[in-house]
Amino acid sequence: PVLWVTVLLALGLIARQGLVTGEIEYEQYAGLVKSVAEPAFICDENGRLTLVNPALSTASGYSEAELTTRTLADLLPEPRGAYSWLDLAKSEQQGEGRGWSGETVLLRRDGELLPVFLSLRPVLSSGDRRLMIAGTAHDLSLQKRQQAALQAAYERIAADRAELERLNRELEKRVAEKTADLSQAYQQLEAQNRMLRELDRLKSDFVSLVSHELRAPLTNIKSGIELLMYGTRPLSGRSSQIIALVQAEIERLTHFVETILDLSALDAGKLPLYPAPLPVSRIYTALQNQIAHLPDAGRVRWLLPPGSPAVLADEQALTSILFHLLDNAFKYAPEGEIEVSAGVDGARLWLQVRDHGAGLPEDALPHLFEQFYRHDSQDNRTIYGHGLGLYIVRRLVEAMQGEVRAENHPQGGACFTCWLPLAEVGEPEGSPQEEGKTP
Repeated sequence: PVLWVTVLLALGLIARQGLVTGEIEYEQYAGLVKSVAEPAFICDENGRLTLVNPALSTASGYSEAELTTRTLADLLPEPRGAYSWLDLAKSEQQGEGRGWSGETVLLRRDGELLPVFLSLRPVLSSGDRRLMIAGTAHDLSLQKRQQAALQAAYERIAADRAELERLNRELEKRVAEKTADLSQAYQQLEAQNRMLRELDRLKSDFVSLVSHELRAPLTNIKSGIELLMYGTRPLSGRSSQIIALVQAEIERLTHFVETILDLSALDAGKLPLYPAPLPVSRIYTALQNQIAHLPDAGRVRWLLPPGSPAVLADEQALTSILFHLLDNAFKYAPEGEIEVSAGVDGARLWLQVRDHGAGLPEDALPHLFEQFYRHDSQDNRTIYGHGLGLYIVRRLVEAMQGEVRAENHPQGGACFTCWLPLAEVGEPEGSPQEEGKTP
């Protein structure tokens, strides 16, 4: 620091000039030194202190009077440099003029060691050439405390860093272990998924194969039944009833096989759909012909406002949708009228099948269009069904960019509504059928 260098030079000047100019000037110089805040002193060649300032008294714990009765050796150990006190004196006498500065400790009166930066400079007086030593002792306590605090902080940071590195290594190890476990689990799941997909494919192939194999004999049986019914020889009443029953069961089995085949094609993405402008009256006519032989056909009431626009749909798919909805109504509403209606809702055309039965259980509504779902009720124990009709309705409607919903009608009964895109052209001339009952 500049301060202790200045003080040291002043001390050297006092030591050199003070003994020559006389005691008056010496006292003036001494007063200057005593006024500075840095601990300072002058001692003779034997180390006896001849001049001290209050700052040194405060730092050492001795009074100024006590200090002038002591030697430098009482306060300071030998310098930590390469020179002892004798070496300092000899070097000055030989004209080398070297001093010493460095860190050491000041021994206080209470035995405490005070860290100081000690600066010593040998000086020869101008008169009698006596060796004097001027010195300052800069207090390093604050600096040492700060260094200790910094060192402690550094050590804490180093310890924290080491702990973080350890934790990071542990985390990396655990992550690696978990990653390995997850990778193994993923591979196992992938293998299981592949197996399940293969089993599902085999199941679908089997169902499709069986359905195809059933289609041909069912067609032959159906043709044979029709020959019996409409042959040249009339059937007796009992025989006619039996043949009609067989024909109804053949129709039901045929529709079941067709449903299975359609689902297989949908799952495989191979069901051909050709949406085109389709008059709703044409769908009504196709359905009327399809259910004409059923005993419940007379319960259906067909409602279609005149001039109803065409729907953009695949004819076979839409016919299948409405047939499944009618079949569902026949089964679960064995009595009462069943209404089939249509109308326009913005850019969509809606088709609705409503019965007048007991309605739908509230807890069943969210699940009606799920595959193989059948509500557990007393009716289901006696009513034939496979849980696929409404499922394929939803799949076909969604495949044609439509929507289907089931709800209970406010006036009673179940109500199934489909929304499909409205065709840009109206129905061709051929007038939609007026509302009325199935012929």
